[in-house]
Amino acid sequence: MLAGLEDVNTHHGDVRASGDSEAASSGRTAGSFQLFDSLTNGHFGSITSRDLAGEELMDDLSNSMTKCDADIQVLGPAELLVTQNGKQSVHIGINSSGATVASCVDDASKAQATVAQPSTADFLIELNHYSNDAGVYSPPAPLCQLPARQIAFECVEGYCRKVNTYYPIIDQEKIRQSLNMMYSEARNQLGALDHCLCYLVISIGSLMNPIPTEHAKTTADLYREAWSLLQDCISSPGELSLQIVLLHVVHYMAVAKAGIAWTYSGLAVRMAQGLGLDRLPSQTSLTSSESKNLWWIALSFDATLSMSQGRPPAVAKIDLSFSKTPGDLETTENGSLLPNFSYIYSWIFQIHTFQNRFCNMIQGSESRAWKLSQIAKLDCDLIQWKDSLPVECRPDNLILVSPERYAHILCIHLEYFNMLRSIHWLAMKLASSATGEAQTVMSGRLKASEAICLEAARSLIKALNEHNNASDGSDWKTCAIVFQVNNYMAAIATLYWSISIKPKSLSARADLELLRAGTIHLQRDTPNTVPGPGIHSMIDNLVIKANDLVWKGKSH
Repeated sequence: MLAGLEDVNTHHGDVRASGDSEAASSGRTAGSFQLFDSLTNGHFGSITSRDLAGEELMDDLSNSMTKCDADIQVLGPAELLVTQNGKQSVHIGINSSGATVASCVDDASKAQATVAQPSTADFLIELNHYSNDAGVYSPPAPLCQLPARQIAFECVEGYCRKVNTYYPIIDQEKIRQSLNMMYSEARNQLGALDHCLCYLVISIGSLMNPIPTEHAKTTADLYREAWSLLQDCISSPGELSLQIVLLHVVHYMAVAKAGIAWTYSGLAVRMAQGLGLDRLPSQTSLTSSESKNLWWIALSFDATLSMSQGRPPAVAKIDLSFSKTPGDLETTENGSLLPNFSYIYSWIFQIHTFQNRFCNMIQGSESRAWKLSQIAKLDCDLIQWKDSLPVECRPDNLILVSPERYAHILCIHLEYFNMLRSIHWLAMKLASSATGEAQTVMSGRLKASEAICLEAARSLIKALNEHNNASDGSDWKTCAIVFQVNNYMAAIATLYWSISIKPKSLSARADLELLRAGTIHLQRDTPNTVPGPGIHSMIDNLVIKANDLVWKGKSH
């Protein structure tokens, strides 16, 4: 079973199950993921109260909870985290209505020197169960047709190798176990969301791992079936639900639909906050590796998609303490491969925190001078971060790591170069009409933004060229590449812009060749699902115009 889902009853031959009579009478479907089924019966792992402001310990609430068969860690009154079996949780702010009622009752009991009743904690738990569960689920539906077993397993292995090693959303062993059940008589023991997760992994794997044409329709149908189960996922949020939403983000990024992917990434952030995953690991009792990684992955997707779409992120500020949490993930791969995943995931998350800062700064209503000062600080921090990386992994240097890690480091380089280009492109635009105070905050690097912006665009294309030379082509299409297509276009446009301004400079000739190379990368890596020739036609037209400007002296 996935993500700790246990005792799920399903109707024979159905993905969505009606469940037993008791579940039906309570308005819940047993085949759907139920985060608080055990909580409402008084069986939960722990309730943690955390103090963000350094206030006194909330012993009164602790007293009531000790009556409810709970393992309690009381740190303070600022907020509560109800945890089930070290895997599932819900975050309850101390300022919420339910927590306020519970606190008031306990305060009154303490003032009157009476023992608080266990019903206080029961009330708090049941209220949150009711509040977080939509109570509406899909009717039973026939089981979806599966692709051939070998094809399904190839897709799953492709997903694990080309996506999950970059963003570890799922437990690879658990998904393999569930897939074995899918192709056995035990399939009916899987719940609706277990099916949904398997459908998504297979369909995404088919996008990353070429499969025979005759099986393509079946894998595409699996995604449509997963989409139809989305309402069951949202109806009762839990860790498995969050994994499914993140997989929808991956799917839309893989088919270059960044706009809808951005919407889903915001939903994922909200779900993670509701589960309390935004708390630092030291402040929770969550134990699964998925729990410790889903939060930084949700933030990373939200940041990079906000960057791509020019939209505000779902969170205003990211706690950099989370840059250390990805190291908790254990990998079954050869430990001698360098760098190990602990470092890679930390670096991926850190570059996404820069994207979050950048997007929040752009969306603000502060003055031009303030934004320029923040750009200068962000640029300085980004350079310091780059210099903190090992030389073998550092942007602007050759990538000298184990071949199995090459694409992971390339992904970080591409994000870095795009981040640097974006910073100095914005600085150029703001500085072009800056006066007075705005001029005084211009640092030396910001005054050279045009050159830095152009060099960053060049570096991005050169990094792709190096990867092309280093790769044998057999495993090219990973999420590190596919997710970067929008950045290709921005780099290509920047090169064309430079050529059009100074077409007779010697550097324009070199930039023209990089422009051609970038076009080749774009044509190869753009997903086949992107409709029509519009994008490629536009880029081809830019190459023709740039060539005319450089070699024929013509302008259009």
